Amino acid sequence: MKRVVVGLAGLVFTVLVLVLAAAVVVPWFLPKDAIRAELVAQIESRTGLRLRLDGPVGLSLLPGLGLSAENVGVASAGGQEMLRVDAVDFGLAWSTLFGGTARLTHISLEGPVVTLGGGGQAPVQQAAAAPASPGFPADRWSAATEAITETNAEASEADGGAGASAATLARIGVDRLSVRGGRLLQADGTPMLEGIDLDISLPSLTGPMDLEGQVVRQGVELEVAGQIAAPLALAEGGSSELDVSLAGADAEIRVAGTASLTGPGALRVSAGGETLAGTLQAFGASVPRDPGPFSLTADLATTPQRIGVDTLTAALGPSSLRGSGAADLSGDVPAVSGDLTLDGVPLADILAIAGRGEQASGTLGGQVRFAGRGADAATLLAGADLSG
Repeated sequence: MKRVVVGLAGLVFTVLVLVLAAAVVVPWFLPKDAIRAELVAQIESRTGLRLRLDGPVGLSLLPGLGLSAENVGVASAGGQEMLRVDAVDFGLAWSTLFGGTARLTHISLEGPVVTLGGGGQAPVQQAAAAPASPGFPADRWSAATEAITETNAEASEADGGAGASAATLARIGVDRLSVRGGRLLQADGTPMLEGIDLDISLPSLTGPMDLEGQVVRQGVELEVAGQIAAPLALAEGGSSELDVSLAGADAEIRVAGTASLTGPGALRVSAGGETLAGTLQAFGASVPRDPGPFSLTADLATTPQRIGVDTLTAALGPSSLRGSGAADLSGDVPAVSGDLTLDGVPLADILAIAGRGEQASGTLGGQVRFAGRGADAATLLAGADLSG
């Protein structure tokens, strides 16, 4: 009996050694040029995007299937580069090849730069397709990519193209997505966000997405945290519960409720800080005197054509404000209207917020009705109709 146990233990040890050796040695013999060309072809054919892989590509087998690449770029067909990444690394669970769900153990992006509107970069050049190695198992690679990226035939027949796409997305999960040193640029290259460091957990697109991290806006570090209950439903035009907060510059903003891009939503927006002057100063603005702490709460009823503010309450130092309003987005230019009730607003604070240094005493109170039309704050204020 003892010899049997020892023999089994030896067999198990031998198998483990062989597996570890294969995991280390096999990637060195896989034809990476052929895999690079196949990867580019698969992604471009399925997304319509153009993919650039200029740096080295690495492969690993343990603890799961792993792929890494450097100097990666993505562009729309015939367009400007909209995403470039210094390095990307992702891992795929072995179970993906044998089950119906593509589970990514991790995706790591180092130095990603996203340019809105295609942004100022030269068009991505089509990667040259390297000739396949004679020993490359093209049939097995194709079978693996089909298992990862294609939904089953039944879903395709039942739901059609859009349904098949949704079913494919629903089968993808990411245990951990990390972004380090990211930047978001306007089309002309002007930075919108820098220092983007985010960690996102999304085990299934049909389940909740958790995120936390930091971003830098105009030199101010902002903490981001929150959860989106159903990101896939939200992206497809449905609705999802969400709770997201942004904190920094001695202030915090929180948005919670039900959101939808194509239908009705109900959100509560709250904001507050210890000092208005300190928060404005962090973003390069200033007031002659600090009005003190501030807070705001608003209940929003949203549709693609209208944003209604059912209840608005705000406080600034000793002042208070209550009201309601709406923004009509159905026309070429937004139309805004509402009613505000002011109570105990110091005239000195009004002058300070307006950037005036004159001295004033007394308080302002009463009800004000307003209406205006314009695409920006300056236009709205210039043409506003005030009464009350």
